[in-house]
Amino acid sequence: MVRLGKKFAWSALVATAFAWPAATADASDTPSGDWTIVPSAHGGKQWAYKGHRVYLFSKDTKPGDMNGDNFKDAWHAVKS
Repeated sequence: MVRLGKKFAWSALVATAFAWPAATADASDTPSGDWTIVPSAHGGKQWAYKGHRVYLFSKDTKPGDMNGDNFKDAWHAVKS
């Protein structure tokens, strides 16, 4: 049972990573104001807003989409 639980947890983590990829920062990006760049879990750089890591939502397909806003009462769009 423990193995199934761990396997399920890993599957959920992978599914979440595909649905909510990190908002990665390039070497040429420059933070400003409440926006900062933090180390990502995979060794790259990730955007953060007011100290919170920023993620994209895979179902947002064009600029201005906010389909992930308030998703499961946990995910919220950055509004600056």
